[in-house]
Amino acid sequence: MNSTVTRPSAKARGRSSGLFAFALPSRAELSALPRAIPRHAEPSLEISLIIPARHAGPTIEAVLAEAHRFLSRLEPGSFEILIVPNPRPGDISDDTDAAARRAAAAHPEIRVVPHLAPPGKGAALRTGFLQSRGRFILFTDADLPYDLEFFERALSKLRAGIAFVTGNRRLPSSHFDVPVSLLPLAYGRHRLGLLFNLAVRALFPIRTTDTQAGIKALRRELALEAFALQACPGFFFDLELFLTALRNAHAHEELPVTLHLNTEKSTVRLVKESILATFWLVRLMLRDRAGAYRADPRAPRLDVSERAPGESRP
Repeated sequence: MNSTVTRPSAKARGRSSGLFAFALPSRAELSALPRAIPRHAEPSLEISLIIPARHAGPTIEAVLAEAHRFLSRLEPGSFEILIVPNPRPGDISDDTDAAARRAAAAHPEIRVVPHLAPPGKGAALRTGFLQSRGRFILFTDADLPYDLEFFERALSKLRAGIAFVTGNRRLPSSHFDVPVSLLPLAYGRHRLGLLFNLAVRALFPIRTTDTQAGIKALRRELALEAFALQACPGFFFDLELFLTALRNAHAHEELPVTLHLNTEKSTVRLVKESILATFWLVRLMLRDRAGAYRADPRAPRLDVSERAPGESRP
């Protein structure tokens, strides 16, 4: 299948500059987002798993094979895995794309989606979503740090009418598998995560204790709204998902997870992310107060009549 990538207009590209810039399509282009997505009148598959990846070349083939085995059992014949290589600009050492294409050659359900937008997890997820065909949209990280059985439980919730299901590492029944050598860094990150969550709950009407867990599942209609309203290209797009769900009355539920931590970020990287967090918390707070996460009722919406037989409306 040929891929179609929607590029920002020249006008939109000219609106942003600087360290934190993210060029998004114009408002008119965003309102037409559902028409920009190659799809039939209703999604042609049940599941689209989107995995953004950077410097994942050594492991991505094994990761994709594991995800393929899991989904083949869970939803045989009605799933796709979209791997979105997300290299930093000018980084020729990132061989994720070549390794992912080898995996795609072995399994027709795996597709490599070129990412031409600004670098960042949020931007890469949007690129993947624009090429997706699933009724249910799943996200996870490229090293599969979470047990995939989360998705089995999440899909039951989605089919029951919940629009947004997220993993929460701080629920009492969540489990961590952490090597002793990583405990100091993991503990430091945990403490920073608690501080970040306190800030989130102080600035936004979000009550969850974990917005940033890298495993989520949502119905397509919520994804359409969230990506149309997106402003952040990076990790803090997760907050925009929560805000879009909240401001448009989409039902949300969180589930415990099992996390296998094999690597951890350095202290220097954590400090840099803390600076970015301050910027994005303020920017997203101002957008939320301006009503930016209320979907335009005039924008075309996905027909939700494709729900499973007997499924009630959310």
